[in-house]
Amino acid sequence: MQYTDKLSNEKVTLTPREDLLVVKLDRDTAGDLQSLSASGLRPALPLQEGQTFGLYQVTGERSDVEETLEEDRAVAGSLTAFTDGDGNERYLLPGEVTVQFREEVKGARQLELIESLGATVLKKQWTPGYYRLSAPNGDVFGAIEAFNALEEVLFAEGAEVGFNDDLYLPNDTRFGEQWALHNTGQTGGTSDADVDAPAAWDSERGDPNVVIAVIDTGVDLDHPDLLANLVPQPAGEDWDFADNDLIPEDGGSHGTHCAGIAAGADNAGGVLGVAPGCRILPIRIDLQAGMNANRADAINFVTSIRGRFTQVVINCSWKASGNITAIRNAIVNATNQGVLVVFAAGNANRDMDVQPQFPGAYAQVVSVAATNHRDERAWFSNYGSTVDVSAPGMDILSTVPGGGYGLNSGTSMAAPLVAGLAALVWSKNPALTSQEVRTILQGSCDDIDARNPNFVGDLGAGRVNAARALRDTPVHCRFRPEGHFPFPQPNAGSSSALAFYSKWFRIPAFPPPRPIGKVPVAVGAGHGVGVEPAAASAEQVTPPTLQPRPPIWWPPVRRNLLFLTQKAGAERIYFLDPSTGKVVRSVQPEKNITIGSMAWDGKRIRVANVTTGAGSVNSIDPSTGAQTGSVAVPPGRGEGMAWDGSSLFYSTVSRIHQLDGSTGRLIRSFPVPGGGQCRALASDGGNLLFAGDKLANQITVFEKGSLRVLCQFDAPGTGAMRVEGLAFDRSTKRLYIANQSENRIYYGTFTQ
Repeated sequence: MQYTDKLSNEKVTLTPREDLLVVKLDRDTAGDLQSLSASGLRPALPLQEGQTFGLYQVTGERSDVEETLEEDRAVAGSLTAFTDGDGNERYLLPGEVTVQFREEVKGARQLELIESLGATVLKKQWTPGYYRLSAPNGDVFGAIEAFNALEEVLFAEGAEVGFNDDLYLPNDTRFGEQWALHNTGQTGGTSDADVDAPAAWDSERGDPNVVIAVIDTGVDLDHPDLLANLVPQPAGEDWDFADNDLIPEDGGSHGTHCAGIAAGADNAGGVLGVAPGCRILPIRIDLQAGMNANRADAINFVTSIRGRFTQVVINCSWKASGNITAIRNAIVNATNQGVLVVFAAGNANRDMDVQPQFPGAYAQVVSVAATNHRDERAWFSNYGSTVDVSAPGMDILSTVPGGGYGLNSGTSMAAPLVAGLAALVWSKNPALTSQEVRTILQGSCDDIDARNPNFVGDLGAGRVNAARALRDTPVHCRFRPEGHFPFPQPNAGSSSALAFYSKWFRIPAFPPPRPIGKVPVAVGAGHGVGVEPAAASAEQVTPPTLQPRPPIWWPPVRRNLLFLTQKAGAERIYFLDPSTGKVVRSVQPEKNITIGSMAWDGKRIRVANVTTGAGSVNSIDPSTGAQTGSVAVPPGRGEGMAWDGSSLFYSTVSRIHQLDGSTGRLIRSFPVPGGGQCRALASDGGNLLFAGDKLANQITVFEKGSLRVLCQFDAPGTGAMRVEGLAFDRSTKRLYIANQSENRIYYGTFTQ
C-alpha cells in the first residue's frame, strides 16, 4: 500500500502484516471484543473496558478468520496492521480516515466537500477543520487519495491508533534519593553526574506564569506534591482527550510521574521538581489504545491557549506508531507559534538514524535521550543524530497516584526534566524565543562523550546542566516605546548618528560665606546655631573670619539630543529638544563630510567618518563646529561610537574596540556580542552598552566588562534600516533610536 503525505510530499509505503489485525466493533450493535477469540483471534494487547477496537493476533487460517469476521454483525470491519518504511508498526482503523481542511475553508464548504466524496463525519475533532470520517465503501487508501487531491484539503491520512505508547520502564528498586538533581554518589554512581539543580535554584526556581503542559495519561489532581502547582481548570473546558469526560485525572500513573519530575512543588515534603515554581497544565490522552487524531488535538489545544500564560513548554513522554501527519502538523504549528515542544527519544535501544522513532525524531522537537547515574547512556535509550540533548532517566524518583512516590526509568523520565529546565530558563527571561531557549539548553550541556565512546555524537549536545543553562540565560530587560519625532533633516546618504549631550556648569560660591570665630552680639541676646556666645564686654570680641563655601555643582542646565545624518557636503550636527525633537541650534562639523558615528565626552563632540578620513576619531567644538583634534583608531567604517565616562567604544561594523579617549590607544577589541553587526552604539554611563544591528533590526544589550549579553530586542517602527543611531539619556533612562527607513527618531524607557 502506498500514498503521498501531502504536507511533506513524501511517499508513505505500508507493508501488510499477515499476523495482526485491527478489529472495530459496530457502535450500534452490542458486542464483546473478548468473544472474538473464538474466531481464530486472540488479543495481542490487553483490552480496555468500553473499547470499540482492538489489536488481535491471528491464530487460525487468515481466510477463515476474515470470513468469520464478515459474518459477525457486531464487527464493523477489520484491517491488517502494517509496517512502514522505517520499520514502525502502523494501526489504521478499518474504513476510517482523518482530514484536515485549510484554515480559509469554512465549515459549510468543509461539509459540502465531505458529502461530495461520499464520506460521513464520525467525529469533528477539537482542532478546527479537522475530521474523522468514514471512508466511502470502506476504501481507506482510495479516500486518502481523493481528499488529498482537493485543493481545500491540507492533508488526509488514515485514522490511526497508537497502542502502548507510554515509554517508561517500571523499576521497583527504590533508592530514596533524587540523584538526577544532585548526585553525590549516593546510589553508587558518579558524583556530579546530574543536572546541578541546587546551583540553578540559587538564581531561579520558576515563574508560575511559565507553564509545562504535560500531555500524558493525566495527573493525580490531589497529589500533595502537585496540587499547589496545577493550573486551575476553567469550568466546562475539556482537558481530557482520552474519553472526553473533561477531567484530566490520571488513567494510569505515567503522567503523574512525569509531572512531578518537571514541577513537583517545594513544600518541605516528598519530592521536588526541577522547576518547583512553575505550574503544570495536565492534558490527558490515551497511551494504551488512543487515536492519534486526539493526540494532535491535544497539542493544538495547548497551542490555542498559550496566550493565557507568559510562556508554554509541552512535554510529551510518548511515541507514535510512525510518522503521523496530523501530529507532525500540530508540532509544527506549536513551534511556529512560539511553544517549545519536548519529546522523549524512545526506549527501543535503537539508532534513530537507521530506524527513526517518531515524534522524537522530528527536527522541530527537543528530542531527549536518557542517561544513568554515571553519565552513561541508559541501556534502553534510543540514540542518533536526531537526539538533541540527554538527561537522567534511570531510577528516577517522582510522584505516583494516590499521594505516593515511586521509581521509574525511561526517556519518559528524561524528557520532563528537560521540559522543566526549559521552563526555568524562560522564567529567568520570558522575552526569549523558543529557539533561543533551545539553543541555551543545548549550548550549556556537559560533554559526556568520554563516558560514552561508542555513542559519540549520538546523545545530542550532552547531558543538560541546569546551573550552566541559567548562567547562560541573559537577564530579562525591556524597551518600552513612548513616542517618536521626525528627523530634522531627511537622510540622503548611508548613515545617521545620535548622541546625548549633557552640559554641566560650575556655579561660584552661591550661599553666603560661613562665619568662623566669635560674633559680636548684644549683651543678654540669645544664642544662634553655630554662633559662640557674646562676651560681657565689646572690647573682648574678636571680629569673625568669613570662609567661602565650596562651589556648587548644579544639575545639568542644558540637555540636548545630538543628531546627524549624511548629506554630502552639507552635514550638520543638530541639537534637539529630547522631548519634542524641536531644533535648538545646529553647527556644521568642519572637515568632516561622511560622519557615521558620534559621541559626547563631556567637553567635545567626537565623530568618526565612514569613508573620507576613516581610521580616525575627530574632536568637534560644540559651539562652532571647528575640528579641534584627532586621534588614530583601528581602520574601518566608523559606524558606532559611545563614551562611557572613561573610554571610547568604537565599532567598525564586525568588531568593537575599546580605546583610550585621549590618545586612541587600543585597550581591547572583540567581536560583536550576540553575533551580527554593530552599526550604532550607546552607553548607559555604567556597565551596559547598546549595540544596534540594522540588518537584523535588533538591539543587543551587553555588559562592557564581561561582554555577557543581557537581552536583545527589536528596534521599533518599520523598514529595513530601523537602527542607524543610538543614544542614551542617563537621567531619564530613555533610549533614542534613529530609524533611517522612516526618517524618524523613536524613544522609550529601558528597564532591566
